[in-house]
Amino acid sequence: MDGIEFAKNLSRLTFEGERTSLVVLRERLAKSGLRDQEREVTFAKMHGQRRANWNRGPFWRKVEAAFSYIAFELPCGYGLNYGRPLHILFFGFIPAFTVVYTLVLRKQSGAGIWRVWAPDRIRKDEGQAEPERLHWHTAGGGLERRRVHCFLRALGLAFLFSALSAFQIGWRELNVGNWITRLLPREYTLRATGWVRVVSGTQSLLSVYLLALWVLTYFGRPFE
Repeated sequence: MDGIEFAKNLSRLTFEGERTSLVVLRERLAKSGLRDQEREVTFAKMHGQRRANWNRGPFWRKVEAAFSYIAFELPCGYGLNYGRPLHILFFGFIPAFTVVYTLVLRKQSGAGIWRVWAPDRIRKDEGQAEPERLHWHTAGGGLERRRVHCFLRALGLAFLFSALSAFQIGWRELNVGNWITRLLPREYTLRATGWVRVVSGTQSLLSVYLLALWVLTYFGRPFE
């Protein structure tokens, strides 16, 4: 296999029977410090194994193959596309959930998003003691400029809540969501009730998974 390090499209390698040759090749690339080529061979090995389980394996192997495809191959390509989880998070999930939360702000009853002012805030003249439900106010028969202002305001609040939901991770003071609230000019945070809270929690879990997947594939070798 002399010169294999300079081959193109290593991710398209296939194997018949045992995967020993790909394992040996991956170890050789790892010892040579060729990280990108190593990632390609890892993808070829895992992709081939996943397809073999799906095409020829028993039912439980097919389930495993489906899970592997959804959980690992699509979001990161078994480490080959290690930056994809961040792209999905920042350019997919956060904007998509922002749209959902913007629509939620149009409702004035049922599940919603609330602004909770910090009880120990410095400016006591700002805010109120009780949680404040946020609405997308539109002036009936008002000017179009007023409607645009309300939409942009709602969009900004929805984006802030989406970002807080995505980064509501940490432990005690080491909480990214709390750090984001410290960037706000006023001392409050956003919370949800009803099904919106369930959606926000789901977004948090997905975001934690994507961030963990990025860290593991960028700094480690979880698919060896």
